[in-house]
Amino acid sequence: MSAYRKNIQGGIEDVETELVRSLGQRGFGVLGRIAFHEVIEQKIGRKIEPYVRLGVCNPKLAYEALEAERGVGAVLPCAVALRELPEGAVEVAFLRPEEAFVLAVGELNPTLERLASTVEVSLREAVEELEVAS
Repeated sequence: MSAYRKNIQGGIEDVETELVRSLGQRGFGVLGRIAFHEVIEQKIGRKIEPYVRLGVCNPKLAYEALEAERGVGAVLPCAVALRELPEGAVEVAFLRPEEAFVLAVGELNPTLERLASTVEVSLREAVEELEVAS
């Protein structure tokens, strides 16, 4: 299984803010946010590096995907993970949408293939823009 990963210079809060802005320009919003480092510390008293998961969604594309195959809802919204690295950078990662869709429904129909490609291009562009802006 492959994921897209990119290291971006900066702190996690700044990278998250810029990522949300960049995603918004592409029609994506954040439906959920989990700060794993905070939850783990609160629940079991252990510390890890700052680590955030964003559930991001483009409602128009999500609707099209669900119309093509309801089972794809098991992997919506798309998960984007941000992990602070020791060298002053943040790793931004997401599972390739095509692979996520295959996990949810098996073989993809042409509509899901097209949507997966569209989503991946948008997510990659949003992350790549962060490096340019840094």
